[in-house]
Amino acid sequence: MPEVSLEQARVTHVRASMPRSIQKMVLADGGEAAWEALLAEVSAPCREAFSQQLSTFRWIEIEHLNELTLAHIGHGDEQSVSDRATSLADDHLRVSHPWLLRLLSPETLVRQSPTLFRFYYRGGLVRLESLKAGEGAFSVWAQGLYDQWYTRAFPSYVSRALEISGGAGVDVEHFPPTEGGFHHRYVVRWV
Repeated sequence: MPEVSLEQARVTHVRASMPRSIQKMVLADGGEAAWEALLAEVSAPCREAFSQQLSTFRWIEIEHLNELTLAHIGHGDEQSVSDRATSLADDHLRVSHPWLLRLLSPETLVRQSPTLFRFYYRGGLVRLESLKAGEGAFSVWAQGLYDQWYTRAFPSYVSRALEISGGAGVDVEHFPPTEGGFHHRYVVRWV
């Protein structure tokens, strides 16, 4: 497998539908006042990015996603990262793109993971390593996302997406990069 450069792995933007899950959670928990309070904690450029409508196809700079996410995590616990990712998978596959469920099986979802990643992230790279009945492996080269994205958000999103597409007993195993690296590997299993 050819090496991926740091420049290829650098994630620069994310679709606005991704951080919209933070807004949705904050509004559900505390209403507009809670959302405004969270925005008051971030920098002016970040606040400006999130004061506009978070439409599905709009791009948000990754620094703003990281800043908003870390501010939100500061109000809760690490579990909120997993909860948001699970809710986001539900939103993407049941609300935004429900037609996909007619086409997706767990195998198809894993096979299409590079394409799905390119839709939601600008920069970074996903490559499918292997796929067989009930198991798949893929590599993620991504530099610049907040730490919990790799260990909690991404695995939770993938797990829920596999469940929604028909997988049961889903397990997502993360193999972090060696020191200073940006190559993450994930093995997923389901029945």
